[in-house]
Amino acid sequence: MHYKFLGLLALTFSVLLPSLSEACRRCGRPCEVQYCEKTVMVPQTTYETRTVTCTVMKPVAKTKTIMVCRQIPEVKTVTRMCTVMVPYYETKTVCQRVCKPVYETRTCMKTVMVPYYETRESFRTVCKMVPETITRTVCEDQGEWGEKCYVDRRGCPQTCKVWIPKMVKKEVSCTVMKPVTERIPCTIKVRCFKPEQKEVTIKVCKMVRETVTREIKVRKCKPEQRERAIKVVTYKTVEEERTVKYFDMEPHQVTREIKVPVCTMVPKTVKVPVCCKPICI
Repeated sequence: MHYKFLGLLALTFSVLLPSLSEACRRCGRPCEVQYCEKTVMVPQTTYETRTVTCTVMKPVAKTKTIMVCRQIPEVKTVTRMCTVMVPYYETKTVCQRVCKPVYETRTCMKTVMVPYYETRESFRTVCKMVPETITRTVCEDQGEWGEKCYVDRRGCPQTCKVWIPKMVKKEVSCTVMKPVTERIPCTIKVRCFKPEQKEVTIKVCKMVRETVTREIKVRKCKPEQRERAIKVVTYKTVEEERTVKYFDMEPHQVTREIKVPVCTMVPKTVKVPVCCKPICI
């Protein structure tokens, strides 16, 4: 509101300035502008805290009685007629073609491998042990006995004999047995086979077809009406009262503090240009 009033004041001043400039164009001299102070009422907005009463909906737990339908099962035994397939057997004569094995004796020539032995010249390897003299390096202990002095637990000096070793290397000759392989000619028997034609008698199986008459049992079923007791489940509807809980929204008066904008008119002193007389008049 305050800014709107200042805008109107500026618009009034802009309208008066052209009229003053026109007065100055008559004589070409500047016109004296006079200002006067005026008190105007300017709107001013302030915020006040006020206590108001408002209605608020709050949930309230309540109970009520309602009618509920419940299904109760009842089992009854009912006698009904039903069709049952009863099996029975019938004797039936059928003709079947079967294959019957027939054996017959045949004579044929067959090639067989007949073993025989023959003498062959070959070589065999013989291993012999031959003595051989070789030289080896051995170590010999040529030590000697000596005396050693020591102090016993009582602190008395004692003397004992100890062996002082002296290792000496020397070469000695020894005889060893060395294996020697030798090929010696020999005569061996070898088993061989030669083909030979031989007349043998074998049995041959031949399948012969023939028709055979047989009596077989055929299983069949025929329908038959029988009484059967079955159990049928039926449901009975029963109404009963039930107490349930629910929430109901009820109005409640509540006091609250809110901020409210308040507009008041405040006096304000402003300078306003007034109409002036030109110098040329």
